[in-house]
Amino acid sequence: MPLPESDQPGATAVEFVGFWIRLAAVCFDLIIIAALVAPLVAGLVGEDIKTEHGGQMAGVLVVCVAIAYPLAFWLLAGRTPGKWLCSSRIVDYRTGGRPRTWQYLVRFLAYPASALPLMIGFLAVIWNPHRRGWHDRLARTAVVADESMRAATADEKNESRLAIHPPPW
Repeated sequence: MPLPESDQPGATAVEFVGFWIRLAAVCFDLIIIAALVAPLVAGLVGEDIKTEHGGQMAGVLVVCVAIAYPLAFWLLAGRTPGKWLCSSRIVDYRTGGRPRTWQYLVRFLAYPASALPLMIGFLAVIWNPHRRGWHDRLARTAVVADESMRAATADEKNESRLAIHPPPW
């Protein structure tokens, strides 16, 4: 299902999710990650956390969970629990369908590029008309509201015309 442009006749617009909702989703995810990491560190490292080796082991656990959490949820559900709580999901920008595995990987690996220059790649969501950050553009993905995707899918089933728009690069 292609993502429609709102200005095309007969098309149902897809609602691209903005910066503040996406930030709320990340905050929810960070709370969940902390809730996962704390018992892991306590159980596996315990009192050894005060030693150099224990601190390194705790660091490795945090990094492993921080990498596995988004990738696992993206691959299994197309979104993290934070995005689910905010009623949004990641889609392929060109088709509106589920992104391919390589898109999730590129999206994740592009996070540092979005973060390094004063978070400008994440802040780009504010002024981009389709609310896409640098990581979205590199991975050819978008974050859309669930309701708008349901409406677009319903319109597609009713055979109304959904417009295709080319990526703006």
